[in-house]
Amino acid sequence: MEIKKAIEEIKRDKESFERVNHGGFTEKIKSFEMAIAALETQQKDKWIPVSERLPKNEGNYVIAFRKSGEICVAWYEEAEETWETDACYLDNVLAWMPLPEPYKPE
Repeated sequence: MEIKKAIEEIKRDKESFERVNHGGFTEKIKSFEMAIAALETQQKDKWIPVSERLPKNEGNYVIAFRKSGEICVAWYEEAEETWETDACYLDNVLAWMPLPEPYKPE
């Protein structure tokens, strides 16, 4: 099952419990919310092959390049569909993913 489909299924189950909730399913509903959040994070943090699609917006992304899969952060230029960085020489970009959320101490 794909993550997107699993999220949709859990959301439907959560909505069903919310419709009949009279205080007895509060913990169950919270567990659905946690599962949805975890799956959405997992979906967001996966590599996307450039052969599948490029980012929709300009910005910084983590990229994998060369056959060895080296990684670095690069700027994606939407108009030219190019990757730019001062940190490493880019050739043969294979995949990309959004940057992770900034660290926040608990």
